Amino acid sequence: MLHLMLAAAVSAPFTPERALAAVARDDHEVAACTQTDPHAMLKALSLKQISSDPQLYLVELFHQCVCGAQNCPYWVYRVNGSSAVKLLDGYAIDVKIVTPEHGDGPPEIDEIAHESAALQNETDYRYRDGAYVKAGLYEIFDSERKPATKPLAFAAGASSARLAGRVAFEWGDAYAFQASAGQVVQISDVRAERAIVVRVHGAHFDRTVTAATPLRLPANGNYTLTVDVGNDDNPEITGYALTLSIR
Repeated sequence: MLHLMLAAAVSAPFTPERALAAVARDDHEVAACTQTDPHAMLKALSLKQISSDPQLYLVELFHQCVCGAQNCPYWVYRVNGSSAVKLLDGYAIDVKIVTPEHGDGPPEIDEIAHESAALQNETDYRYRDGAYVKAGLYEIFDSERKPATKPLAFAAGASSARLAGRVAFEWGDAYAFQASAGQVVQISDVRAERAIVVRVHGAHFDRTVTAATPLRLPANGNYTLTVDVGNDDNPEITGYALTLSIR
């Protein structure tokens, strides 16, 4: 059955049958499920053209054979005659087609996937030079949305900054920065509604930072400072503020 579908795809328009054949070609799990029950898989397929120049199609499959507990797979294909090339794939509970801000060219793809019962991940993809590239990653908790990582920036000439935010279990804040070997990270004037944990992560490096103990960095490179709650006994969001210095 699958071989017949692939053969028919050579000259056919991009129909649901052809879309399923392309996905089965590129995804071994879909191929196995299609071999078992091609009719059910075809019935579970959603196909939508999202761009005419280039010809782009969104393919989604809502079938228990390929879906997870909440997320289901999707693909974006560029179609040109008999050719169907996969540009993007993922798992999501929702895939939104977003018109670019300038209103011209292929749309952006906004993927929202469940990480847990309370936490969702949102990934923004933009079309660049014939491909979809990741342009933004966000985390959503209880309808609040924030970037997965924020760049840490000090004012001109300053070596410290006041950081503030809202965090919950598995929904912390992450600040990315570059530093040199021997520089010291220190936090002070910590204000929080309940206990928070501050850590610095780097290549082969992971340490807790406390207000009482400056932390010396071991090497040049990229680091991330994270702020999270101390435990998951309280599922509520909590606010915090602290002063961070790197000297």
